Amino acid sequence: MLSTLLILCGTALVVADSASSGLKESQVRAFKQWFTDKGGVVNGLDVAEFEGMGRGIQASDDVVADQEVLFIPASMILSANNVKTSDDRDHQQLFKLFQADEQELLTAFLLFEYAKGDNSFWKPYFDVLPVYIPNLGHCSADELDGLQHPPFANEIKRTNKKTRAAYQNFLIKINEIWPSSEAATELDYMWAASIIDSRAFRFQGSINLAPFSDMFNYQPHDAVRQPNAGNFFLKHHKLTSAGLQVTADRFVFYLLLS
Repeated sequence: MLSTLLILCGTALVVADSASSGLKESQVRAFKQWFTDKGGVVNGLDVAEFEGMGRGIQASDDVVADQEVLFIPASMILSANNVKTSDDRDHQQLFKLFQADEQELLTAFLLFEYAKGDNSFWKPYFDVLPVYIPNLGHCSADELDGLQHPPFANEIKRTNKKTRAAYQNFLIKINEIWPSSEAATELDYMWAASIIDSRAFRFQGSINLAPFSDMFNYQPHDAVRQPNAGNFFLKHHKLTSAGLQVTADRFVFYLLLS
């Protein structure tokens, strides 16, 4: 089953890169091939490893501001709408079971598809997701108390309690349609919830996990801007019924980087 990083409060946290998580170059190639075969579009970008940071995206050609660099078809996006409108009866059942909470729905959907292994449409994408997700949910009560910040520690405790309750709810509801002989563990559930929480985009309240677009390792923009309620992000990330279009928010000169 899945594994996740056991985090001790007060210690340095290191997110595993591809070498330590067992990711192979063949898996990256398979992901990129799957992405384009299923209708994804990539312009001037490639997946790369960055020392001390792990896996991300780098320019493979000159990129101009406002150029389309990625297009992710709607069929590839893990979203509540895709679960709801799926022709798969199990997906329809998932939606009925978890529609009251979109975060729990997509966590269940991610775990459900992951458990299908090679039979999942998203298998190549799952193979390049990080294995280790830093999560304060692994801290003991004593470790949280050691933070010497009661309001923050109490907030973490409340979140952890909610996550454990969501996991128990998941086990009860998912039993009849679970596709694997192995049950998902609490660590599995925490991993999936962390993937959704840390990598998915929010558009008008809806949660969307879009392969490839979740790999950007952003550098601060050169131009200083005033806060504008996320409109700069929305200018460069446009979600329609067809899919998600991502455009460059700056010039990137590939020759200067090579």
